[in-house]
Amino acid sequence: MLRQRHEDLSQQPRALKDRSKLAKIVLGERMGREFAKLWFAGAASGVGDGIALTAAPLLALSLTRDPRLIAGVTTALTLPYLLFSLPAGVLIDRVDRRRAMARVDAFRAILLGGFTVLTATHLVNLAALYACFFLIGTCETFFRNSSQTLVPQVVGREELAMANGRMMGAEIVMNEFVGPMTGGLFFSLAAAVPFGIDAASFAVSSTLLTRLRPPEALQSPRSGKPSDARPAVSPRTLLGELKTGLRALWHHPILRSLALIAGMINIVSYGILAVFVVFAREELHVSKTGYGLLMAASAVGGLIAARLGPALMRVIGKEPAMLVAIAAQSVSYLVLFFISQPFLAAAMLALASFGLVQWNVISVYLRQTLVPSGLLGRVSGVYRFIAWGTLPLGAICGGFLASAFGVRSVFSAGAIGLAAVFAYLVPMALQRRITTGMSDQMQTVTDPAVIGETLK
Repeated sequence: MLRQRHEDLSQQPRALKDRSKLAKIVLGERMGREFAKLWFAGAASGVGDGIALTAAPLLALSLTRDPRLIAGVTTALTLPYLLFSLPAGVLIDRVDRRRAMARVDAFRAILLGGFTVLTATHLVNLAALYACFFLIGTCETFFRNSSQTLVPQVVGREELAMANGRMMGAEIVMNEFVGPMTGGLFFSLAAAVPFGIDAASFAVSSTLLTRLRPPEALQSPRSGKPSDARPAVSPRTLLGELKTGLRALWHHPILRSLALIAGMINIVSYGILAVFVVFAREELHVSKTGYGLLMAASAVGGLIAARLGPALMRVIGKEPAMLVAIAAQSVSYLVLFFISQPFLAAAMLALASFGLVQWNVISVYLRQTLVPSGLLGRVSGVYRFIAWGTLPLGAICGGFLASAFGVRSVFSAGAIGLAAVFAYLVPMALQRRITTGMSDQMQTVTDPAVIGETLK
């Protein structure tokens, strides 16, 4: 009996350690003051964005009833991803990422301030709305590239998955929950208020980023040469830099597949997002505030995925987690095609958001893990060109499908498209290609000899 008690006591530290790991997954752990600054900067701009991006379709709907013109707002916002993702990736590898993000947000604060004045004085029109959101999207192209490549300079490699989940969680809570939940209400009070709040949020974000000081050991190549920095290139032409990122991604089977699948996901999700205000107002018959609440409901699933996505990936594996992500989106869009109940629609939006964020957690982790810091900006730029360059295409397709066949047709087309992606992933999941081939593929990208040959 004493031996059994001794064995029980010896097992207590292990049990406490397991509980500690579980608590860190669910509740999180501290990652340092500098990461907190980056997190709060993203949260500040995220809440303003969520308010403004909910108000923008409502503003467009007040100016026109044509689904194609309403989808033009999303097209204008996402077109810069197609035009500027590649040069943005190159430039981000050459500049201080922290300063670049701070200046981008300062410019967006001024831009939104001017648009707020236009809206308040009733001088706004569709052309001004398109122009404003095109410039916001252009800034976001550079900001997003900088943000994801800055995270590995603020936290260690072993904390990347958790840090990415925290960043996505902040974006979801503020951009997709708090922002949309209040955006429709603010728009009902006065059309200019949401855009003014967005301008203020960018100013706060810029201030926080200015005060960010990444640890010296993880500094960017310009401020402190990392251990895996790329060799010097002479001459460092833009075309040569783009070819480097393109070759590194396209010759890597895992990264190439992730980029192409992400492109398909974005075509579907942004085709739906572009005309969802029409579906909500005319099919579900919700108010302006109700539209904001529907958009906020989708954030619930995304928040769960951002918080538990890394743990899910570790427990069931990367490939099964990818299948869960795609299946959740396809099923939710299929159900939305048939229903007209706002509460059920909110649940399906939450399920779709869960799948979308779960996919992002996996893909961002793999990209940050497989690509060295010196190449990460360029590879991320190419990845975004392929994956995010499809966003305006999705918005355009969504607008024309809704105009020609009704807004519900966008949901059925999306469900079918993602079902095809699911079928493509099944053999990969059964053979565990990502897990078994990850070590060899990482060597392909990170081997200095391979990188040096690519840069020639």
